[in-house]
Amino acid sequence: MSSNASLKLSEVKLGSSSNTEDEFVEIYNASEVAINLEHLPLSLYFMNSAGGAQRKTLAYYNRVIPSHGYFLIGSATNYSGSVGLDASYD
Repeated sequence: MSSNASLKLSEVKLGSSSNTEDEFVEIYNASEVAINLEHLPLSLYFMNSAGGAQRKTLAYYNRVIPSHGYFLIGSATNYSGSVGLDASYD
């Protein structure tokens, strides 16, 4: 993995009033090399109503973000998008 690897949040969707957990986070790899998440741990946190951070455990279906590619993380139970998830959380 290159020290020039660059991950960016490209899109975030919050749940709606009809489905509060239909949400996702999309990450973009802006670098010229693939990024293997076995070598670069990824953590996802949600803020709770008390203002504290809650870490979500990720279940991976794919661990590599290709060069100039995307990585999609979404709810394991309520994600309704047509694009398959690369990782999910409960």
